Amino acid sequence: MNTRKTIYNKLFKEETNLSTHEVDLSLVDDVKSFYENANKVYKSNTDLLQKYAQTLEANFQKSADEYKKALDKYNQLEKSSKDLGIDLPQEISKLKGLIEFGQKDSLNSKSNAVKILAI
Repeated sequence: MNTRKTIYNKLFKEETNLSTHEVDLSLVDDVKSFYENANKVYKSNTDLLQKYAQTLEANFQKSADEYKKALDKYNQLEKSSKDLGIDLPQEISKLKGLIEFGQKDSLNSKSNAVKILAI
């Protein structure tokens, strides 16, 4: 009977060890799964930020280009008025500073958006 008891004890001990390993393996699987999910979400977020950064950069460049066109036209208007010896109305004269500010601010905003959103 002593032999039976020893065999039973060995089997019981092996069974306990196997179940412990199963728990450890499931924890490893859980860690891998959570890590992979976290990476997917992180990649999705960084891809989205990159997309927004590119869109903002393009939009701010477009507004800067439009301000440049406005400034070029303003300069033509100013030259023509000087050639004719007429002063531009004050409301039109004020536009030059606003146009220059808009162009500069668009370029600064483009640069800032890229810096903030770039990863």
